[in-house]
Amino acid sequence: MIRIIPFYGTVPANSEKTLVSDRLSLPYTIKEVQIHFPPGTECKNRIRVYVSGSDYAPSTGKPDGDNLFAYGGHIEYIVGDNETLILPRSDKIEQKPTWIKVHAENTDSYDHTIDVRVVIDLSAGR
Repeated sequence: MIRIIPFYGTVPANSEKTLVSDRLSLPYTIKEVQIHFPPGTECKNRIRVYVSGSDYAPSTGKPDGDNLFAYGGHIEYIVGDNETLILPRSDKIEQKPTWIKVHAENTDSYDHTIDVRVVIDLSAGR
């Protein structure tokens, strides 16, 4: 059973924001992460996606959990401008319960939109 978990909000200028999903109590597989960067973002809104065993969202700093983008590259976040990135994944999450967190770090002097969708397959985790 495929589910799309949407994250949407605004991260103020020169600040950070963490959005947290509802509790996920079943094993699942992350199939895809979709990140939309509106025009004018100019690669200044750094997006990270975490899987965590806690629903805690700090008001500043990165949340706890495993960053999906922290492996294999010299940076641990995704940026863009005027584009939608579709990032295929195959992360099997068997820990229960978990929460998915989207952390945005805005390094610009203007507010920016957070628009992320995480596609999960509940049947693939079993």
